Amino acid sequence: MSNEKVCQRLYLGLDLSTQQIKCIVINEQLQTIAEEAISFNDKSLLVHHVQPNGFIVDKNDNRCVTTPVFVFLEALDVLFQNLSKQQKFDFSNIVGISGCGQQHGSVYWKTKTELENLKNFHITTDVDTEKSNEKNLYLVDLLKSSFSRINCPIWMDSSTTDECQLMEKSVGNAQNLFQITGSKAYERFTGSQIMKVANKTPEIYEQTERIQLISNFLASILLGEYAPIDLSDGSGMNLLDIRQFKWSKECLNICGKDLEKKLSEKLVHPRTVLGTISKYFVERYGFNSQCQIVSFTGDNPSSFYALASDSKTVVISLGKYGQAFRDALPIYGDGGFIPLTQISN
Repeated sequence: MSNEKVCQRLYLGLDLSTQQIKCIVINEQLQTIAEEAISFNDKSLLVHHVQPNGFIVDKNDNRCVTTPVFVFLEALDVLFQNLSKQQKFDFSNIVGISGCGQQHGSVYWKTKTELENLKNFHITTDVDTEKSNEKNLYLVDLLKSSFSRINCPIWMDSSTTDECQLMEKSVGNAQNLFQITGSKAYERFTGSQIMKVANKTPEIYEQTERIQLISNFLASILLGEYAPIDLSDGSGMNLLDIRQFKWSKECLNICGKDLEKKLSEKLVHPRTVLGTISKYFVERYGFNSQCQIVSFTGDNPSSFYALASDSKTVVISLGKYGQAFRDALPIYGDGGFIPLTQISN
Protein backbone atom coordinates (compact mmCIF):
# COMPACT_ATOMS: atom_id res chain seq x y z
CA MET A 1 0.00 0.00 0.00
CA SER A 2 1.55 3.31 -1.07
CA ASN A 3 2.06 6.28 1.26
CA GLU A 4 -0.29 8.27 -0.99
CA LYS A 5 -3.10 5.78 -0.33
CA VAL A 6 -2.36 5.72 3.40
CA CYS A 7 -2.78 9.51 3.67
CA GLN A 8 -5.97 9.83 1.63
CA ARG A 9 -9.27 10.90 3.16
CA LEU A 10 -11.77 8.36 1.85
CA TYR A 11 -15.55 8.02 1.73
CA LEU A 12 -17.62 4.83 1.66
CA GLY A 13 -21.00 4.50 -0.03
CA LEU A 14 -23.29 1.50 0.54
CA ASP A 15 -26.34 0.25 -1.36
CA LEU A 16 -28.55 -2.45 0.15
CA SER A 17 -30.79 -3.47 -2.74
CA THR A 18 -33.16 -6.31 -3.54
CA GLN A 19 -30.61 -8.90 -4.61
CA GLN A 20 -27.26 -7.67 -3.32
CA ILE A 21 -25.35 -5.27 -1.15
CA LYS A 22 -22.61 -3.27 -2.82
CA CYS A 23 -20.22 -0.49 -1.96
CA ILE A 24 -17.80 1.99 -3.44
CA VAL A 25 -14.86 3.78 -1.83
CA ILE A 26 -13.85 7.16 -3.28
CA ASN A 27 -11.33 9.85 -2.46
CA GLU A 28 -11.80 13.62 -2.25
CA GLN A 29 -11.28 13.92 -6.01
CA LEU A 30 -14.23 11.53 -6.50
CA GLN A 31 -11.90 8.87 -7.90
CA THR A 32 -12.92 5.26 -7.32
CA ILE A 33 -10.51 3.48 -4.98
CA ALA A 34 -12.35 0.19 -4.51
CA GLU A 35 -15.68 -1.52 -5.21
CA GLU A 36 -17.31 -4.71 -3.93
CA ALA A 37 -20.67 -6.47 -4.20
CA ILE A 38 -22.20 -9.47 -2.45
CA SER A 39 -25.14 -11.24 -4.07
CA PHE A 40 -27.72 -12.67 -1.68
CA ASN A 41 -27.81 -15.92 -3.67
CA ASP A 42 -24.05 -16.55 -3.67
CA LYS A 43 -23.63 -19.83 -1.78
CA SER A 44 -19.86 -19.52 -1.80
CA LEU A 45 -20.06 -16.33 0.27
CA LEU A 46 -23.29 -16.42 2.28
CA VAL A 47 -22.79 -19.87 3.69
CA HIS A 48 -25.50 -19.59 6.36
CA HIS A 49 -28.15 -17.19 5.12
CA VAL A 50 -28.00 -17.45 1.35
CA GLN A 51 -31.31 -16.49 -0.27
CA PRO A 52 -32.10 -17.49 -3.89
CA ASN A 53 -33.14 -14.39 -5.86
CA GLY A 54 -32.58 -12.33 -2.72
CA PHE A 55 -36.14 -12.75 -1.43
CA ILE A 56 -38.84 -15.23 -0.41
CA VAL A 57 -42.20 -15.57 -2.16
CA ASP A 58 -44.79 -17.05 0.20
CA LYS A 59 -45.96 -20.44 -1.09
CA ASN A 60 -49.47 -19.83 0.24
CA ASP A 61 -49.78 -16.28 -1.09
CA ASN A 62 -47.45 -15.23 -3.90
CA ARG A 63 -48.26 -11.60 -3.23
CA CYS A 64 -46.25 -11.81 0.00
CA VAL A 65 -42.55 -11.14 -0.65
CA THR A 66 -39.97 -10.84 2.13
CA THR A 67 -36.25 -11.04 2.86
CA PRO A 68 -34.88 -12.39 6.17
CA VAL A 69 -33.08 -9.64 8.08
CA PHE A 70 -30.19 -12.02 8.74
CA VAL A 71 -29.43 -12.06 5.00
CA PHE A 72 -28.73 -8.33 5.23
CA LEU A 73 -26.54 -8.75 8.32
CA GLU A 74 -24.42 -11.61 7.04
CA ALA A 75 -23.98 -9.93 3.65
CA LEU A 76 -22.72 -6.72 5.30
CA ASP A 77 -20.04 -8.60 7.21
CA VAL A 78 -18.98 -10.54 4.11
CA LEU A 79 -18.87 -7.31 2.10
CA PHE A 80 -16.38 -5.76 4.51
CA GLN A 81 -14.38 -8.99 4.70
CA ASN A 82 -13.96 -9.04 0.92
CA LEU A 83 -13.25 -5.32 0.78
CA SER A 84 -10.49 -5.79 3.34
CA LYS A 85 -8.95 -8.62 1.30
CA GLN A 86 -8.52 -6.28 -1.67
CA GLN A 87 -5.89 -4.33 0.32
CA LYS A 88 -6.42 -1.25 -1.84
CA PHE A 89 -6.83 1.17 1.05
CA ASP A 90 -6.70 1.48 4.82
CA PHE A 91 -10.10 1.39 6.55
CA SER A 92 -8.81 3.94 9.07
CA ASN A 93 -8.72 6.54 6.27
CA ILE A 94 -12.48 6.38 5.72
CA VAL A 95 -13.84 9.56 7.28
CA GLY A 96 -17.48 9.31 6.23
CA ILE A 97 -20.07 6.67 5.34
CA SER A 98 -23.52 7.04 3.82
CA GLY A 99 -25.69 5.05 1.50
CA CYS A 100 -29.13 3.93 0.44
CA GLY A 101 -31.51 1.02 0.60
CA GLN A 102 -34.34 -0.44 -1.43
CA GLN A 103 -37.36 1.74 -0.77
CA HIS A 104 -40.51 0.87 1.21
CA GLY A 105 -39.14 -2.29 2.92
CA SER A 106 -39.47 -2.47 6.71
CA VAL A 107 -37.48 -3.97 9.59
CA TYR A 108 -39.05 -4.77 12.97
CA TRP A 109 -36.86 -4.43 16.08
CA LYS A 110 -37.88 -6.04 19.37
CA THR A 111 -35.11 -4.44 21.41
CA LYS A 112 -32.09 -2.20 20.92
CA THR A 113 -30.02 -3.83 23.70
CA GLU A 114 -27.92 -5.99 21.38
CA LEU A 115 -27.64 -3.17 18.84
CA GLU A 116 -26.15 -0.88 21.48
CA ASN A 117 -23.70 -3.64 22.42
CA LEU A 118 -22.05 -2.98 19.05
CA LYS A 119 -20.87 0.32 20.51
CA ASN A 120 -18.94 -1.48 23.26
CA PHE A 121 -17.85 -4.49 21.22
CA HIS A 122 -14.43 -5.96 21.96
CA ILE A 123 -12.79 -8.82 20.07
CA THR A 124 -11.61 -11.48 22.49
CA THR A 125 -7.95 -12.49 22.53
CA ASP A 126 -8.88 -16.06 23.37
CA VAL A 127 -7.82 -18.05 20.29
CA ASP A 128 -10.11 -20.98 21.06
CA THR A 129 -13.10 -18.69 21.42
CA GLU A 130 -12.26 -17.03 18.12
CA LYS A 131 -12.05 -20.39 16.38
CA SER A 132 -15.42 -21.44 17.75
CA ASN A 133 -17.14 -18.52 16.04
CA GLU A 134 -18.51 -19.65 12.69
CA LYS A 135 -17.29 -17.65 9.72
CA ASN A 136 -19.54 -14.76 8.64
CA LEU A 137 -21.89 -15.00 11.63
CA TYR A 138 -20.63 -12.12 13.74
CA LEU A 139 -23.40 -9.56 13.26
CA VAL A 140 -25.97 -12.33 13.05
CA ASP A 141 -24.77 -13.76 16.37
CA LEU A 142 -24.65 -10.40 18.09
CA LEU A 143 -28.15 -9.40 16.96
CA LYS A 144 -29.87 -12.79 16.91
CA SER A 145 -32.53 -11.86 19.49
CA SER A 146 -33.11 -8.28 18.37
CA PHE A 147 -36.02 -8.65 15.96
CA SER A 148 -39.72 -9.22 16.54
CA ARG A 149 -40.14 -10.29 12.92
CA ILE A 150 -37.35 -12.04 11.00
CA ASN A 151 -38.77 -11.79 7.47
CA CYS A 152 -38.88 -8.18 6.29
CA PRO A 153 -41.60 -7.12 3.83
CA ILE A 154 -39.94 -5.55 0.80
CA TRP A 155 -41.15 -3.37 -2.08
CA MET A 156 -42.14 -6.40 -4.18
CA ASP A 157 -44.90 -7.31 -1.71
CA SER A 158 -48.40 -6.64 -3.07
CA SER A 159 -50.47 -8.32 -0.36
CA THR A 160 -51.93 -5.18 1.25
CA THR A 161 -54.77 -4.23 -1.11
CA ASP A 162 -57.32 -4.34 1.72
CA GLU A 163 -55.12 -2.12 3.90
CA CYS A 164 -54.64 0.35 1.05
CA GLN A 165 -58.38 0.63 0.54
CA LEU A 166 -58.87 1.20 4.26
CA MET A 167 -56.21 3.93 4.31
CA GLU A 168 -57.85 5.81 1.46
CA LYS A 169 -61.33 5.40 2.91
CA SER A 170 -60.17 6.59 6.33
CA VAL A 171 -58.98 9.95 4.95
CA GLY A 172 -61.94 10.28 2.59
CA ASN A 173 -60.57 8.99 -0.70
CA ALA A 174 -57.38 8.39 -2.69
CA GLN A 175 -57.13 12.05 -3.69
CA ASN A 176 -57.11 13.17 -0.05
CA LEU A 177 -54.33 10.71 0.75
CA PHE A 178 -52.41 12.03 -2.25
CA GLN A 179 -52.81 15.58 -0.96
CA ILE A 180 -51.36 14.62 2.42
CA THR A 181 -48.60 12.13 1.55
CA GLY A 182 -47.85 12.79 -2.12
CA SER A 183 -49.24 9.44 -3.20
CA LYS A 184 -52.37 7.37 -3.28
CA ALA A 185 -52.10 4.10 -1.32
CA TYR A 186 -49.77 1.58 -2.91
CA GLU A 187 -49.41 -1.99 -1.65
CA ARG A 188 -45.62 -1.79 -1.48
CA PHE A 189 -45.61 1.41 0.60
CA THR A 190 -44.65 0.97 4.23
CA GLY A 191 -47.79 2.35 5.85
CA SER A 192 -50.08 -0.39 4.55
CA GLN A 193 -47.43 -3.02 5.33
CA ILE A 194 -47.28 -1.84 8.94
CA MET A 195 -51.09 -1.85 9.14
CA LYS A 196 -51.10 -5.46 7.97
CA VAL A 197 -48.64 -6.47 10.70
CA ALA A 198 -50.62 -4.56 13.35
CA ASN A 199 -53.99 -6.05 12.34
CA LYS A 200 -53.07 -9.61 11.36
CA THR A 201 -50.21 -10.33 13.78
CA PRO A 202 -50.92 -8.00 16.73
CA GLU A 203 -48.61 -9.95 19.04
CA ILE A 204 -45.66 -9.14 16.76
CA TYR A 205 -46.69 -5.50 16.53
CA GLU A 206 -46.94 -5.22 20.32
CA GLN A 207 -43.47 -6.76 20.73
CA THR A 208 -42.01 -4.28 18.24
CA GLU A 209 -40.05 -1.42 19.79
CA ARG A 210 -38.91 0.24 16.55
CA ILE A 211 -39.92 -0.02 12.89
CA GLN A 212 -37.34 1.08 10.35
CA LEU A 213 -36.92 1.37 6.62
CA ILE A 214 -34.10 -0.58 4.97
CA SER A 215 -32.07 2.62 4.68
CA ASN A 216 -32.04 3.72 8.32
CA PHE A 217 -31.78 0.08 9.43
CA LEU A 218 -28.40 -0.11 7.69
CA ALA A 219 -27.35 3.21 9.20
CA SER A 220 -28.36 1.88 12.64
CA ILE A 221 -26.10 -1.16 12.30
CA LEU A 222 -23.14 1.10 11.57
CA LEU A 223 -24.01 3.50 14.42
CA GLY A 224 -24.82 0.93 17.07
CA GLU A 225 -28.04 2.80 17.88
CA TYR A 226 -31.36 3.55 16.24
CA ALA A 227 -30.91 5.93 13.31
CA PRO A 228 -33.84 8.17 12.32
CA ILE A 229 -35.68 8.00 9.00
CA ASP A 230 -34.69 10.69 6.52
CA LEU A 231 -37.35 12.85 4.90
CA SER A 232 -36.78 11.58 1.36
CA ASP A 233 -37.16 7.88 2.09
CA GLY A 234 -39.86 8.66 4.63
CA SER A 235 -41.97 10.24 1.90
CA GLY A 236 -42.42 6.78 0.34
CA MET A 237 -44.46 5.38 3.21
CA ASN A 238 -47.92 7.02 2.85
CA LEU A 239 -47.30 8.35 6.37
CA LEU A 240 -45.47 11.65 5.89
CA ASP A 241 -47.17 15.01 5.47
CA ILE A 242 -45.07 16.29 2.58
CA ARG A 243 -46.14 19.90 3.12
CA GLN A 244 -45.28 19.99 6.82
CA PHE A 245 -42.17 17.75 6.63
CA LYS A 246 -43.45 15.68 9.55
CA TRP A 247 -45.53 12.59 10.21
CA SER A 248 -49.24 12.83 9.45
CA LYS A 249 -50.97 12.05 12.75
CA GLU A 250 -54.07 11.01 10.83
CA CYS A 251 -52.22 8.47 8.70
CA LEU A 252 -50.22 7.14 11.65
CA ASN A 253 -53.37 6.53 13.69
CA ILE A 254 -54.93 4.61 10.80
CA CYS A 255 -51.98 2.23 10.50
CA GLY A 256 -51.14 1.30 14.07
CA LYS A 257 -51.32 2.14 17.76
CA ASP A 258 -48.42 4.28 19.05
CA LEU A 259 -46.89 4.18 15.58
CA GLU A 260 -45.12 7.52 15.89
CA LYS A 261 -43.22 6.17 18.90
CA LYS A 262 -42.30 3.01 17.00
CA LEU A 263 -41.05 5.02 14.00
CA SER A 264 -39.42 7.77 16.12
CA GLU A 265 -40.81 11.28 16.14
CA LYS A 266 -37.60 12.65 14.67
CA LEU A 267 -37.17 12.89 10.89
CA VAL A 268 -33.89 14.19 9.50
CA HIS A 269 -32.53 15.90 6.41
CA PRO A 270 -30.86 13.44 3.99
CA ARG A 271 -27.43 14.99 4.66
CA THR A 272 -27.58 14.87 8.47
CA VAL A 273 -24.49 13.62 10.32
CA LEU A 274 -25.89 11.04 12.75
CA GLY A 275 -22.78 10.21 14.78
CA THR A 276 -19.66 8.08 14.64
CA ILE A 277 -19.23 4.44 13.70
CA SER A 278 -19.76 1.76 16.35
CA LYS A 279 -16.84 0.02 18.02
CA TYR A 280 -17.73 -3.28 16.34
CA PHE A 281 -16.53 -2.00 12.97
CA VAL A 282 -13.54 -0.24 14.53
CA GLU A 283 -12.39 -3.43 16.26
CA ARG A 284 -13.15 -5.87 13.50
CA TYR A 285 -12.23 -3.96 10.34
CA GLY A 286 -10.01 -1.12 11.52
CA PHE A 287 -12.31 1.85 10.88
CA ASN A 288 -11.32 5.13 12.51
CA SER A 289 -13.42 5.64 15.64
CA GLN A 290 -14.20 9.18 14.43
CA CYS A 291 -15.61 8.01 11.07
CA GLN A 292 -18.92 9.82 10.61
CA ILE A 293 -22.19 8.16 9.62
CA VAL A 294 -24.39 10.38 7.45
CA SER A 295 -28.11 9.60 7.17
CA PHE A 296 -29.01 6.98 4.57
CA THR A 297 -31.90 7.36 2.12
CA GLY A 298 -33.85 5.36 -0.45
CA ASP A 299 -32.24 4.11 -3.64
CA ASN A 300 -34.32 6.27 -5.98
CA PRO A 301 -33.85 9.53 -4.05
CA SER A 302 -30.15 8.70 -3.92
CA SER A 303 -30.04 8.34 -7.71
CA PHE A 304 -31.83 11.65 -8.03
CA TYR A 305 -29.36 13.45 -5.75
CA ALA A 306 -26.45 12.12 -7.76
CA LEU A 307 -27.78 12.78 -11.27
CA ALA A 308 -30.39 15.54 -11.32
CA SER A 309 -28.49 18.83 -11.32
CA ASP A 310 -31.43 21.00 -12.42
CA SER A 311 -35.18 20.96 -13.04
CA LYS A 312 -34.69 20.08 -16.71
CA THR A 313 -32.96 16.78 -15.95
CA VAL A 314 -35.02 13.59 -16.04
CA VAL A 315 -33.55 10.56 -14.26
CA ILE A 316 -34.53 7.09 -15.50
CA SER A 317 -33.94 4.17 -13.16
CA LEU A 318 -34.13 0.65 -14.60
CA GLY A 319 -34.12 -2.19 -12.11
CA LYS A 320 -36.75 -4.71 -11.05
CA TYR A 321 -39.18 -1.96 -12.05
CA GLY A 322 -38.57 1.22 -14.01
CA GLN A 323 -38.99 4.78 -12.79
CA ALA A 324 -38.55 8.23 -14.25
CA PHE A 325 -38.35 11.27 -11.99
CA ARG A 326 -37.45 14.94 -12.11
CA ASP A 327 -37.46 17.99 -9.88
CA ALA A 328 -40.79 19.84 -10.17
CA LEU A 329 -43.47 21.56 -8.16
CA PRO A 330 -46.14 19.08 -7.00
CA ILE A 331 -49.07 18.50 -9.33
CA TYR A 332 -51.74 16.60 -7.46
CA GLY A 333 -53.56 13.97 -9.48
CA ASP A 334 -54.92 10.48 -9.05
CA GLY A 335 -51.68 8.58 -9.64
CA GLY A 336 -47.94 8.75 -9.39
CA PHE A 337 -45.77 9.52 -6.39
CA ILE A 338 -44.27 12.80 -5.16
CA PRO A 339 -41.13 12.01 -3.12
CA LEU A 340 -39.29 14.70 -1.20
CA THR A 341 -36.00 15.13 -3.02
CA GLN A 342 -34.67 18.69 -2.99
CA ILE A 343 -34.93 19.70 0.67
CA SER A 344 -33.41 22.97 1.89
CA ASN A 345 -31.38 23.04 5.09
